[in-house]
Amino acid sequence: MSFRYRYDPSLPAAIIFMVLYAISSGFHLLHIIRFLKLKLYFFLPFLAGVLCEAIGFCGRTISAVESPDYTNFPYVTQDMLLLIGPTCYVASLYMAFGQLIQVLDAEQYSPIKPKWLTKGLLVGDLLAMILQAVGGQKATDSKYPARRREGENILAAGFAVQILFLILFMAISGIFQHRAAKGLPLRSCNPAINWRKYLLVNHIANMLILVRSIYRLIEYGQGYNGELRSKEAYFYTFDALLMLVVSVIFNIFHPLTYVNEAENRTDSQIPLAYTNGVP
Repeated sequence: MSFRYRYDPSLPAAIIFMVLYAISSGFHLLHIIRFLKLKLYFFLPFLAGVLCEAIGFCGRTISAVESPDYTNFPYVTQDMLLLIGPTCYVASLYMAFGQLIQVLDAEQYSPIKPKWLTKGLLVGDLLAMILQAVGGQKATDSKYPARRREGENILAAGFAVQILFLILFMAISGIFQHRAAKGLPLRSCNPAINWRKYLLVNHIANMLILVRSIYRLIEYGQGYNGELRSKEAYFYTFDALLMLVVSVIFNIFHPLTYVNEAENRTDSQIPLAYTNGVP
């Protein structure tokens, strides 16, 4: 242990999650390459987030090997990337939802116009990311308790912002789903656009990210000496595992796969960037 970790990081756990995230990111990359000709880019932030997780666990693996004589670079790498990765997930979820509304010709069912909805949510996500990055940089300077505490407070604010926008997003998507279920335009009746299953996958992913954000908010609210920082099991249970599940969910229900099927099953092509259903 040192001023960086309050426990000895597990080498087997770090290696396992590094490999799993690397495999998951590989599948995401293959999907994007496979459908590159369709010019869909909204899922690139998600891929970046999974890569952040994989590289972050690489840094954590190095730290575990170095124990107890930790060097700064691997520690800072894992700390920063594991903080920011899921925020990249969220950006893709926001963009995909706004585009789904447009492809269904269902703007009237959204409480906010899609163009403003997506922009507003992305601004919130960017603000959360900036706060997390700034706070994370300060919090890693653990030699100085006052500076570390300042960073933890900024991090807590970043996660509070993220939680606020996630809850807002879930409320908006819930209202949209309720209204849309009562009568979508004929265009949405295309069986290739199974918007209900898409929203279900989206809701599950959002809930898991929300749980992780609440865990992180409490963790940094408690500070360096808090209970949640004292045991590695909390981190793997409420962060690493949940974010891996989100990544795997979209490996299985990847929007690009089902959008491609939608285009192949229709006479007239539906713009890929607006189609995110799951069959």
